[in-house]
Amino acid sequence: MVNVSIKSGTKDIHGTAHEFFRHDIFDARDAFDYFDRSGDGKADPDALQQHQFGFTFGGPILRSRTFYFASLEISSVNTAENRLLTVPALAERDGTFDPGVVVVLDPATRAPFPGNSIPRDRWDPVAARLLDLWPAPNFEGTTRANHSSNPAHKRLRGQYDMRLDHMLSSRDRMFVRGSWMAFSGERLGSFPVPGIGGSNNDFSRDDNTAYNVALSETHVFGSSVVHEIRLGVNSLRTNKQPLGRGYPNDDYGLHVESVPGIEGLSRINLGGDLSYAPLGEFQFNPNDKTAGTFQVLDNLSIARGAHTIKTGADLRWVRSDSVGAQHARGIFNFNGKFTGSSFGDFLLGMTSGRQFSTVQFGNLRERDYMFYAQDDWRIARQLTLNLGLRYELASPRFDALDRMSALDSLVFPEVRVIRAGQFGRSWSDRALVRTDTNNWAPRIGLAYQPAQVWTARAAWGLFYGSPKGYAPVVHLLNNWPQSREVTVPSSPTASAGQLTDGIDASLLGSATQMPANLSWNVWSPDFTTPTISQWNLNVQRQLGPSWVVTTAYVGSSSRHLQRSYNMNAAGPGDSLTERDRRMIPSLGAITMADSLGSASYHGLQTTMDKRLSHGWQGSLSYTWSHSIDDVLELAGGEGNSSFMVIQDWRNLQGDRGNSAFDRRHRLVAHAAVDLPFGAGRRWLQREGPLGVLLGDWQLSAIVSAQSGAHFDVTVLDPTNRLGVTVGSSVWRPDLVGDPTVAHPTADAWLSPAAFAIPRSADGTYRYGDLGRNTLLGPGYFNLDAALTKDIRLGGTRRLQIRWEVFNLTNHPSFDLPNAELGSTDFGTIRSTVSTPRQMQFGVKFLF
Repeated sequence: MVNVSIKSGTKDIHGTAHEFFRHDIFDARDAFDYFDRSGDGKADPDALQQHQFGFTFGGPILRSRTFYFASLEISSVNTAENRLLTVPALAERDGTFDPGVVVVLDPATRAPFPGNSIPRDRWDPVAARLLDLWPAPNFEGTTRANHSSNPAHKRLRGQYDMRLDHMLSSRDRMFVRGSWMAFSGERLGSFPVPGIGGSNNDFSRDDNTAYNVALSETHVFGSSVVHEIRLGVNSLRTNKQPLGRGYPNDDYGLHVESVPGIEGLSRINLGGDLSYAPLGEFQFNPNDKTAGTFQVLDNLSIARGAHTIKTGADLRWVRSDSVGAQHARGIFNFNGKFTGSSFGDFLLGMTSGRQFSTVQFGNLRERDYMFYAQDDWRIARQLTLNLGLRYELASPRFDALDRMSALDSLVFPEVRVIRAGQFGRSWSDRALVRTDTNNWAPRIGLAYQPAQVWTARAAWGLFYGSPKGYAPVVHLLNNWPQSREVTVPSSPTASAGQLTDGIDASLLGSATQMPANLSWNVWSPDFTTPTISQWNLNVQRQLGPSWVVTTAYVGSSSRHLQRSYNMNAAGPGDSLTERDRRMIPSLGAITMADSLGSASYHGLQTTMDKRLSHGWQGSLSYTWSHSIDDVLELAGGEGNSSFMVIQDWRNLQGDRGNSAFDRRHRLVAHAAVDLPFGAGRRWLQREGPLGVLLGDWQLSAIVSAQSGAHFDVTVLDPTNRLGVTVGSSVWRPDLVGDPTVAHPTADAWLSPAAFAIPRSADGTYRYGDLGRNTLLGPGYFNLDAALTKDIRLGGTRRLQIRWEVFNLTNHPSFDLPNAELGSTDFGTIRSTVSTPRQMQFGVKFLF
């Protein structure tokens, strides 16, 4: 949660105006930038033109009674991003493959194609026409990546704020504030439309707007009682649209019976051991969502003797309306299971899977009612006790039109569909998820000062999370009959359908006839709100007049965390019998959301602060911590995996390991030093040209260093080798040696000899013994610096000029390595998590 406050106006007119500017002529290039924009034979940094400007202005309307404050900020960022992808080689575009990389097999005979070349008369006619959407290779390096590009990424954002304060009387004051935000952006792919080549739905056109309005009134009842009531309304629309316009499937003979309005090319994914850049638009695009909240906040504060009692309520009515394409454009997957090469499978038009869905509509609603009471009790001059209790009643999200449905998990493997409102009109009946009514949250805190220079604090509290999930997908809107999503799998000998056959609307069945391979989302009937217990103990010691040292132990234990897995997935076995081994063979994925996940965190945090004295201030902080969990962090990716951590849903404890965000060590230091020139400083105290030029400068810097992220090594193609259901398992290998190398580089960060594809004594494949997130990635280092000068212009007016350098040393902090065992690029790193050195110049006028 982020609380934003807009300051009020004052009895005098005050304001600021600012402009910050960045340009690539001052920048360094990334370690993996290869694109030559200037034509001088050398790689260039990402193109960048960034302007951030605005003003603030405030003052009185009626002196001592009514005040105003307004602000405006505009941010314009135009970049061109260096990207490196893999496209079909020139020989591969003619059907001929390098035998040193792959021997392509004829699916009809299982024998190699003569000359390791797929004859043109065997090519799928649609594939032959789509082939030209991949540009020719233009780069040669040490990995398979062979195409460098520099597509544009444009963003424009405007933020407008206004606040009015009014003193009704000496006991009453009120304010009203409003904010408006508008954002537009376009991020192009590496290939021209409709090919695109983007890896996610950030490659799109964005048109977002938001507003926030708040009204507050505070009344003082005597010297010891204060009451505040606040009303608020906010709304955020995020409208993501595809880059492509029109219906290019028709231009390439690709038949997909999607609904009108879903523009752009269908998705073509080429994965497996030898992957290539995809073609077409990403799924979940378009994606148009509007979320809003109406809030009533009421607080009462009473001071009596040694007690300060606070009590109040926070009531929220939440809505989220959405329209999403899901897989409505059609997805065609190729993974090399028939020829040994995903591109070979593509040329033959033999898909490993096809995905299709209806367009998804949702009008979600939620009710949150929260109440609290707190007592700050000053027991003695040196001792204060904080006691509090909070109660939270949060409804599960339900659809305003009752379009949710689910499978009754209590009768599996029988298929029984239950629908929203079928058994009543309660929150639980409409959301098909149990309402958790037992969310009591006690809090306790203690502050003790045994001596003037010593302070000790301790606290513990119980907090509740929000099991809202990602989107309507997990809120049972993406279920039959309202919405239908089908994944057609292939078998070891037969494709999931030829590319030239496309996708017919009949694949989705109808609202009265459930289609085969239908996907479902279900929630556990015993779903419980996530519960987080947090505690800390810190001791603070003042050293002299300006130094303070703080040491703290911070911990937390999280239970009932949300996680998802396909409970209809078949375990290891013969891939020929995968479908028969599902719990319900006629259905596709049944994604279960339960609340059995857990996590823990323990950290030692030490900080040394130097308060401003003798012309400088600073701090040094070090954290030594460890976080462990068995769930995917809902807000981000997991190591090298974007959506999944589960290897075997029948053994979920096997996924307990280091958290993806765990950083064992982190050091941050910053300092700000007034240079010793100018009025009130050591040298050049008298006014004069030299004093004006060299005086009133400040140098500041911040340095950050931390250990690397933890990640997994995974084995490619668990569907064909392990025999599990497609997309249901992260297959980890056996660890048979030391994975580290003596001198790790971007070309060799991991030793492939340390891992083996897991097999039993009889030769059958099995799950591996490598634990989740047991490997450590590269560390992180960054140094930012700034030089600032204040120029006095008389009165309260002054001009501030700034020169800032981000990543001053241009140190590349490497991203995680390729950890797909079987990939020819295993163990290599081709991206960074740092931004190369950039400079920013700024000017700010204050009056």
